[in-house]
Amino acid sequence: TLFALVMLVIALRGGVLIHPDSIGTGFTSYGVLMLYGLLTAAVIASAILGFVPQEQLDVIYSSSKVAKQLVDYQAWLLILPLILMLVSGWGHRE
Repeated sequence: TLFALVMLVIALRGGVLIHPDSIGTGFTSYGVLMLYGLLTAAVIASAILGFVPQEQLDVIYSSSKVAKQLVDYQAWLLILPLILMLVSGWGHRE
């Protein structure tokens, strides 16, 4: 249920809270947007790995550095996009 709640907040509020105008111009704004997209993709990939049977997950875990990071830091991957939304959208007022 935590995953569903985080994905709902990311989907509904991500486009609203992260505005290129609120985080600066140029590379900074697009860098934050790119980081947000990367973190969202990591959350989705981590969730998919959660549904893989344990035997297959052990093989993937031992052979892939990226999969190992996704499994090891799953809790942080749920929190970081939300923190990024809050920090980057802090000064934006409509």
